[in-house]
Amino acid sequence: MKPTALLRVPLPLLAALAVVALAVAIPYQAVARTTTSSTHKVKTLRVAFQSDFGTLDPAVGYNFGPWIGEHAIFDALLNYRDAPGTKGTQLIPDIAKSLPKVSRNGLYYTFHLRKGVRFSPPVNRVVTAADFKYSIERSLSKHTPNAAMYNSPFWSPLAGTKAFWSGKAAHISGIKVLNRLTIQFHLSYPDLAFENILAMPFASVVPKEWVQRKGAKRFATDPIGTGPYRLLSWSRGQQMILGRNRNYFRKGLPRIPRVSIQFGVNPHLQILRAEKGQLDLPGDLVSTSDYLALRLSSTYSKQLVGEKDIAVRYLALNTQMKPFKGNLNLRRAINMAINKPHIIRLLNGRGVVMNGIFPPTMPGANKHFTYYKYAPKKAKTLLKKAGYKPGQLHLSLMFDESNADYTTVADAVQADLKRIGVDVSPRPVSDNTYYSLIYTPGKSAFTLGVWGLDYPDPSDFIDPLLTCAGSSNAAFFCNHADDRLATRARGDRNRKQRYALYRKLEGKIMSQAPWAPLYDDKLYDFRGATVKHFFIQPIWGFSYDQYELK
Repeated sequence: MKPTALLRVPLPLLAALAVVALAVAIPYQAVARTTTSSTHKVKTLRVAFQSDFGTLDPAVGYNFGPWIGEHAIFDALLNYRDAPGTKGTQLIPDIAKSLPKVSRNGLYYTFHLRKGVRFSPPVNRVVTAADFKYSIERSLSKHTPNAAMYNSPFWSPLAGTKAFWSGKAAHISGIKVLNRLTIQFHLSYPDLAFENILAMPFASVVPKEWVQRKGAKRFATDPIGTGPYRLLSWSRGQQMILGRNRNYFRKGLPRIPRVSIQFGVNPHLQILRAEKGQLDLPGDLVSTSDYLALRLSSTYSKQLVGEKDIAVRYLALNTQMKPFKGNLNLRRAINMAINKPHIIRLLNGRGVVMNGIFPPTMPGANKHFTYYKYAPKKAKTLLKKAGYKPGQLHLSLMFDESNADYTTVADAVQADLKRIGVDVSPRPVSDNTYYSLIYTPGKSAFTLGVWGLDYPDPSDFIDPLLTCAGSSNAAFFCNHADDRLATRARGDRNRKQRYALYRKLEGKIMSQAPWAPLYDDKLYDFRGATVKHFFIQPIWGFSYDQYELK
């Protein structure tokens, strides 16, 4: 759901389309809560993006921009550590006083809220457990326009969601307000990743009275939360100003009292402005064309900050379409024909080779997992066993043309498969076309797939992508025995044992070769010379409240 490197793919495709629709439908400029003419008097973090955020409603936003803005304005019961790398995937209490008390059977999660957490001005009042019940039900409700989590399998474990979604119940029976500061969630079956679900922006707390006063469309552009910042002004497509929330419950934060976000600035111009001291953070990260120049620069290389992503780029081999349907030898031949280290070199080293489903940065992943080694001679033999002589097989490789890296990758795949006798025609399509086709049966047999985490748990790379009911299954892979193992792994509360089950599942799936995994990208941003304590947070991308200016 993110542009360029930080990409997450919306689980229901309509969520991404909804954000676009919302941006078009509301040419609204929020009324500034304070004048921006005095911005120069306040220490301000200057940021720029190519595209506007579209929405700041946590029930709707489901891509990179909205999540950055929402992370600055809202809080949930749980969050992730403000740190780079693996440390940044660790769950921590947010508005909850502590991690939840979980029943022995793994079905009840009880949270006690911090005392005295308040919504930002002008609401100002204390947050209660009832606010969380309202906020989560609003995020899941069919009556919330463009709600990204309506009918989402993320929330299926929560008891009562089916009745709520079907309209048979006005509320979700699995959410109980035990007292003013205590809330309990009841699951229909164990799912250790439920805590990760509660840390997503969709579970952020919002004030009911403000939502009702503004209405859904106005709330999306004039939100109130409990986070380190509040929205001061938003000139759509031009500029957003965030200011310190004086009610924020974490003392000493944010360290920078104001954030000025410019929109409509292309990624290369963002870098040029940062080099000249006119910008502190390029929001779209470092583009392919700028990376090498910055890395080799004696002046700017120290300001280049890199971090491994938790994502995968892979070749989806549609198991329900010819020529891959029923042809394991062909799918294995594709896996053995791709020279992945060469692809990483073409990307100037901005990635890590992947040989399996789980990125090496994913908690619990086997960093050394390999099922198919690069073996072009063996691939030629398998191609013959698959029933094809050199030059007989012609494939069309569909990919998203909006990212220049993917053109490079598609060309490399074309060259590698040519060496074993398979002709490939790269098929670039627009991003909207791409996402409307890859999960539609019969539309693409061979696809350059992209997936970034929704949350740092192996289930997020199995359930939506490689199960029979997976809504983002570009390979249209279905194995009921594997699904049963996935269900078992999802509910195992012994984390070490659970990870072992997912690693076993990874091997079983890769033995059937629905994918040819390629690489996990490495993210880079270029911080301005005056920015201190900058890091790329693996879930949110940026944590503006943690940075400082010299």
